[in-house]
Amino acid sequence: MFDFLSLKKTLANFAGELGGLRSQIEILQRQREDIVNAPATREDVKAMVEKWAAGKSAEYVKQLQFNMQEFVTKPEHLLNAQTIENRMTLFGKSRQLGDLGMFPGPELDDRAICCLMGPALITSLHAAIDAMENWPKGSIPMSGRAKKISDLDNKIDELSQKESVLVSAAKDAGVRVG
Repeated sequence: MFDFLSLKKTLANFAGELGGLRSQIEILQRQREDIVNAPATREDVKAMVEKWAAGKSAEYVKQLQFNMQEFVTKPEHLLNAQTIENRMTLFGKSRQLGDLGMFPGPELDDRAICCLMGPALITSLHAAIDAMENWPKGSIPMSGRAKKISDLDNKIDELSQKESVLVSAAKDAGVRVG
């Protein structure tokens, strides 16, 4: 006589193993999404502000050096009021200067402020970030996110391959798996 009890146990074990794999995959996918969507830390926002300000400052210094080069290469312009007016600007001009300079206008304000106010600006921005109320809980540092996500992706891939092997073996045996 055919042993249906043994078949039932085997199918139950298979279903349990497949269900367990799928549950693990789902848990890992949720963990991955939690990391991807977690809010930034205050420190990460502060670091971004510092990097942004340093970049703007460097742009400003280049533009200022370009404008001052005129006085180095053409010393007679040190006495020319119009050239001085066109070249010596800290915040740019709202009009285009054409060949007279690189200062295009109001967007230069951020660059000039970042350069001229440097450390004081960063201190103020950090204080504003620290004063932000209702910072979301569960923030995760950006520095560790990529590794955590990569590790989770590797685990998910490993479990998905095992799931695929089980489903394929069941299909080969004529068992339909949903």
